[in-house]
Amino acid sequence: MTTLIADSVTLKRGHLTVLDGVSLQVRPGQLVCVAGPNGAGKSSLLAILAGDVTPDRGQVTIDARSVTTLRPTSLATLRAVLPQQHRVAFGFTAREVIDMGWVKHTADASVLKRAIASLELSAVLDRPFRVLSGGEQARVALARVLVQNTPVFLLDEPTAALDLKHQELVMTIARGLADQGRAVVVIVHDLNLAAAYADHINLLASGRLLAGGTPHAVLTPHTIEAAYGVPVTVTPHPTRDCPLVLTTTPEKPTS
Repeated sequence: MTTLIADSVTLKRGHLTVLDGVSLQVRPGQLVCVAGPNGAGKSSLLAILAGDVTPDRGQVTIDARSVTTLRPTSLATLRAVLPQQHRVAFGFTAREVIDMGWVKHTADASVLKRAIASLELSAVLDRPFRVLSGGEQARVALARVLVQNTPVFLLDEPTAALDLKHQELVMTIARGLADQGRAVVVIVHDLNLAAAYADHINLLASGRLLAGGTPHAVLTPHTIEAAYGVPVTVTPHPTRDCPLVLTTTPEKPTS
């Protein structure tokens, strides 16, 4: 079983400190959501976790092996990464893009079939990727990642371009990966999606870890207001065992 650990990771861009001593641990069977306002350092953290960016201080390990020392082929069998942007330069079909996720020694035709079915992609497989809608492209990109079939999954805003139905679908898939014993990191903007599906939430603000823990522990009015600068109300969800975050807006003036 594979554990992912970031230990006091710091990243600088010139005079700007993007991440400042951020630590997190993702164990097998755990879904960890990373949230925070724009510019908090979420995507930079994911790139460091993936081994695509080397921190100025600190390190990331997968099963006690530094990701910066692993060969790309070894990394590809350990972690799969979904970036924010889904660019395809040539006229590949959706099926061809998904097939790019195959990794030697992890290829499994049943995984491919499940990914296509679970993400409702059968109808678009033979269409060029670049003519698909943004939501369809996002689901095809996620299917490519699922086909990689690794013990660690790193997903950067997988629900950003999706409608309500497919947001829930993607988070259900991420939850299912964790329930299968994978270590899963998901960057999200929607705190209510994080609350509903995550075992653990790490809340970043200005490159620092503001809070980390269960959804009930992290998603408090004080912590959320400190991170986002907006007043909120946190109440029990009416149908799920998790908090529900509502922004508190002034009443509209009556005419």
